[in-house]
Amino acid sequence: MMCRQIANSFGLPAALLGAAAAIAVAQPQAAVALTVREVSDVAEKITVLIDGEVPGSGVIVARDGNTYYVLTTKHVAERAGGYKAVTPDGRRYPISSSTVQKLPDADLAVFQFTSKKDYQIATLADYNLAGEQFVFVSGWPAPSRAIQNPARLLSFGKLIPPEMRHLLSAAPFGEGSEGYELLYTSITQNGMSGGPVLDTSGRVIGIHGRAEGEVIYDDLNTGSPPLKIGFSLGMSTGTFLLAASKAGIIAKFRVEKSPPEPIALSEIGELYFTSFEMPDVRNRDAVYWADQGNKMLRLGQLAMASSAYDRALQINPNFYQAWYGKGLMLTYWKKYQEAIDAYEKALEIIERQLQTETEPNLRERLQKVGDNVLQLRGNLLQELGFSNPPAGQSRTAEPQDWIVPGLCGSEPAECQSPEVEPVQPPLW
Repeated sequence: MMCRQIANSFGLPAALLGAAAAIAVAQPQAAVALTVREVSDVAEKITVLIDGEVPGSGVIVARDGNTYYVLTTKHVAERAGGYKAVTPDGRRYPISSSTVQKLPDADLAVFQFTSKKDYQIATLADYNLAGEQFVFVSGWPAPSRAIQNPARLLSFGKLIPPEMRHLLSAAPFGEGSEGYELLYTSITQNGMSGGPVLDTSGRVIGIHGRAEGEVIYDDLNTGSPPLKIGFSLGMSTGTFLLAASKAGIIAKFRVEKSPPEPIALSEIGELYFTSFEMPDVRNRDAVYWADQGNKMLRLGQLAMASSAYDRALQINPNFYQAWYGKGLMLTYWKKYQEAIDAYEKALEIIERQLQTETEPNLRERLQKVGDNVLQLRGNLLQELGFSNPPAGQSRTAEPQDWIVPGLCGSEPAECQSPEVEPVQPPLW
């Protein structure tokens, strides 16, 4: 793809706290797609590291004279007192907690730093996001035993279409969601919260907030990476603009309204292939293989994800996290009945562990994961036309025991599960 630049007719924004949000909006004829290298260059210039005891990320969204405004998540900004904003040139600017403004109805916040240097301001994009469009998340992974020398990461993925979100996520969307409405496959790390989610034109379409799933380590193998089963979640630019208006932030944000040109997977090129890590076939760690399964799931390699989850379960058949991940993989593959069976396995194991676990924190963790799996299973049952099990019924009751009103007689034996057409695993 030829190198192309986003047309930009905006001057420097004036960011002031006041009564309402002033937004400079442009509607270009076409929002051209950039190369991956160009998107990465844009992301590098607008992404900041929020450095401190528990680091996070942010994005420069406005400037007023020597005052810059950084958008991040509320849960990152609320601990920013004593932290420093590290700009792309490596300079470190103190963050005063007095400049942190938490936004309403969303896990978003804005803070300030002062500098005479010229830093690039992000272009925001507010349009109807298309299901499964490519996106990029920019941020600074926190140091960990798996990441010894952190560097800014650009992680690509695809948006999950709205009609699939409730099948692939146990998170609330809409009321009570803290503004979370984006679900995407980008592989993200701790520390990337608050970083920008960009489209293929290098414009900020959202803010990354968190990744779903339970973080665990294998007690028998301290070399295992932390395991998260699930996808990543964020808040859209539209949510930010609405929250900024409610908070009384006056700022000429650079906003465009047109969607970008679509691109093919082949145009992702090197970034896609460098995301692959050939697994160590000699590894006998169930956590390792479940982690490989989740990575392959996020990369759209469902057949490889299936093999990795199966390998984890060969090593440890009672590893409920692998059954959980396999359920998500089968749902994404639209093998709904098989996904329900995987969730059932996870629930059975969780129930058994709850009967013997006495440590309060572990019990709470097990209960939360069980509730998530139960919700995902219930969503699939509704998708197939089954009703949820009545109150008081065992969480592990067989789905074929549930009656579908109006579709069959009064006996379970008279009911037949709806058929789902087999589909090929997508390589995006």
